[in-house]
Amino acid sequence: MKRCIYFLSILLTFTFWVCTSVCHGQSQSPAAQYITNQVEKQNKTIAVFRDFGDGENYYTQRAALNPSDVRPNPEMDEKAPSPFGASSIKITYPLSANDWNGYIFMTGKLPTGSTEPELDFGRTNTGYDLSGAKRLKFKARGEVGGERVRFYMGGLAYNDPLAPYPDTDEKHYNNKAFVALSAEWTDYVIDLSGLDLSRIASGFGWVTNEPENRGKEKIVFYLDEIIYEFDEEISKPLLLRSHEPVAVDREEAFINNFAYIYDNAIAALVLSYTGEHAKARQIADALVFAANNDRFYNTCMLRNAYANGHIQSFPGWLSPLGKVFAKLPGFYDTASSMWWEDRYAVSMNTGNIGWSMLALMEVYRNAPQQREYLTTACGLGDYILDNFFSPDEAGGGFTGGFEGWEPTPEKLTYKSTEHAIDLYVAYKQLAELTLTLSPAASARYQTASIHARNFLMSMYDPIPGCFYTGTMNDGRTINKSMLPLDTNTWGILALSDDTDVADLWDSEKVVSFIEQHFRVGDGVDFNEDCDGIWYEGAGQYALVLDLLGKADDYAGILACMNNASDDDGSITAADRDGVTTGFDVTIATNETETGLKAIPWLYNKRGALGATAWLAFAQLRINPYTGKSTDHSSTGKVTLSVSPAKVWSSAGSLHIRTAQSGVVRVYNFGGTLVESLTASAGETKVSPLPTGRYVVTLNGNAYKIAVF
Repeated sequence: MKRCIYFLSILLTFTFWVCTSVCHGQSQSPAAQYITNQVEKQNKTIAVFRDFGDGENYYTQRAALNPSDVRPNPEMDEKAPSPFGASSIKITYPLSANDWNGYIFMTGKLPTGSTEPELDFGRTNTGYDLSGAKRLKFKARGEVGGERVRFYMGGLAYNDPLAPYPDTDEKHYNNKAFVALSAEWTDYVIDLSGLDLSRIASGFGWVTNEPENRGKEKIVFYLDEIIYEFDEEISKPLLLRSHEPVAVDREEAFINNFAYIYDNAIAALVLSYTGEHAKARQIADALVFAANNDRFYNTCMLRNAYANGHIQSFPGWLSPLGKVFAKLPGFYDTASSMWWEDRYAVSMNTGNIGWSMLALMEVYRNAPQQREYLTTACGLGDYILDNFFSPDEAGGGFTGGFEGWEPTPEKLTYKSTEHAIDLYVAYKQLAELTLTLSPAASARYQTASIHARNFLMSMYDPIPGCFYTGTMNDGRTINKSMLPLDTNTWGILALSDDTDVADLWDSEKVVSFIEQHFRVGDGVDFNEDCDGIWYEGAGQYALVLDLLGKADDYAGILACMNNASDDDGSITAADRDGVTTGFDVTIATNETETGLKAIPWLYNKRGALGATAWLAFAQLRINPYTGKSTDHSSTGKVTLSVSPAKVWSSAGSLHIRTAQSGVVRVYNFGGTLVESLTASAGETKVSPLPTGRYVVTLNGNAYKIAVF
């Protein structure tokens, strides 16, 4: 399969609910309602064509009705500008005497081992069951007006005795006569009442001829928004588009059909918190399907992104393993006969899987009879533990994942603080949910949670009051070159419910660090250059301020986001194009991944699902790491219990006083274990230690950073 990599404008590394924000399942959040509406839209429509390369397009193959070797077929440019989305279809048909032609928008097949889809005229069962569809709607216009065309659906191989799988109904027209198109966009409807739609491989078609357009050398007309509509919802596993589509002539248009698993995981959490459990299950079902039906890997895992829309591959499309598979984003370029994909999308980051585990577990809590959600969360947790666990002597924590294509992707050897935060909470919740089902598995997950938290705390520097981004590629050297906002906002949110780290960090100091380093007017930036507002981070910071009882500051950030949101409740990734992060993303120039180079990772002013989900959390006042309300304005601070151990340093020695005996471990600031001993009740002295900062744990619980 040939591939080309393109510019990524945005990279996403990435219960309990208090009824003050949710009442009888009705969201009190415009942003949450937007997410609900996006799922509902897919539940009531099936697209023949919405935009070029859209993952919601069902009928992706094109067949000329009257092909010829002596004259050109009509040209269909599916990247033409559109007032309704990213693109429309421009048809140019040079006319010759008594000639006729047209095109079918149809299904096809991808046999095992093939890299290019094939047309199929009823020989394979590739049709869709459209039962329940009430109408087929589409938009059309002529270049000058007066162009005469006829439109239809169905009828593929209907009278072919050699076709075992014909369409279950004959061709059905919007008008038996030809339609004279207007130069203005016009809505057309094909009524589907009384039709047998149980197998339809020809989703749409058009036909015209020279006699109907006599006197013209050619006709040019346009089509767009070819959509089947249902009155009742059809619920299938699906993923939501991560970014609103942009015109296909823009460089970042190539992520139009991306559905990042991080974005969809937090969208599923929003749906769960607002009582939209059935819709949350649709996203969870897609994650379950993707985790267990990769086109290449026979293990429970998730890639960073999939195609938006219904997750399962088209009927008749099989993976190299000979099975149905989760669709990856990209597009098939007819000019080059190549399928183009993105290097990051086909890769895997451990933090993104951590968020997916959190979403699956939340959905499982609301549907405990559906064990596949918990089973898949466990499978993902086991996959991370088996492949990316870094032992204490190697710096602790978890490595980043892998990058690149099967069968030999590159293992990422850096360790991310963000990933550690996600995995700490994910494994903690997994241990709780499996405690009675499998005590041994629960104990393993609890150990993994502590392991992730110890690395997280090794990335905290008490002097400036910040969490660093993680390590360099050696897995040990702390990366201090870039300071991202989210390691600090997520650190506070993830640790807010943990009574074991009372002495480890000062949330007020972290907030002060954020104010000094990331503030941009009424919002915050991703990094310290403060060149624009990053709205996802603004949502995170609003929750932190609410959690700490800073009511006025919370209200100010939320007002900034609400003012920037669209009428439909969504919000853009940033307040302007080109907001920098300080990081690069790696791209390749061809399918062999030669010519690897780094380009800046930027955020643009473009509708973003991830930012909208964090706006929803802020509006709902709920912490997605704990599922609890952030409304602590009455206390003014996060309440943490008193640590049962006291840790301090003097004269190069470390002192621990505890009322209980236990195993004491001391880690340096890079997460490497430097001392391990059994301490008795009372005071224990560890010396000598070099000058530096150390995380001290007692029986696996982190207590304090000691500074010499």
